[in-house]
Amino acid sequence: MKTAEQLMTQARIRLIDKHPFFGNTAMKLKLIEDSSISTMCTDGKVVKYNPAFIEENIMAHNVGVLAHEVMHVTNGHPLRRGKKDHKLFNVACDYAINPILVDGGFVLPDGALLDLAYHGMSAEEIYSLLLDKYEQDEGDSGGDGEGEGETSDDTGDGDGDGDGESGESGDSLADWVQDKFGDQAGEFED
Repeated sequence: MKTAEQLMTQARIRLIDKHPFFGNTAMKLKLIEDSSISTMCTDGKVVKYNPAFIEENIMAHNVGVLAHEVMHVTNGHPLRRGKKDHKLFNVACDYAINPILVDGGFVLPDGALLDLAYHGMSAEEIYSLLLDKYEQDEGDSGGDGEGEGETSDDTGDGDGDGDGESGESGDSLADWVQDKFGDQAGEFED
């Protein structure tokens, strides 16, 4: 049985062979094994991957997810996040890039974020729509819409000028994202 490192090397080779644009960028990204993450993530310089995730997948999924991480890099997602909520922006980015990958013939694992309603939209447009959905959901739950701050990372520290809390009865934005998307929210490295 091949190791996760060997499988990732094979996925990069397949990208070079079948999708040179993606393969060229993938070759410039250092691959780092990291069991603390659930799937893969990138900061624009490295791609971290969970070895168990890689070993469980078929090769087509590993190639698709690696191409997905390359799309985060080529679209500048780590640089474009700014003060947006970390997890919600990653969801928006995934909704923006996954249809492009599927249209390009890539195969993504079950549970990948795909919604035709967002096809052709930028990550920022999708983020705005998702944020509106959060505010609508929280308004329906009786919250007053007042905010304590947008969560900027997994530590829970906020920057003080976002939509982190929707009121006493509502969930924080981070909780809402976790409830709606779970592990699909993925990870960006800071």
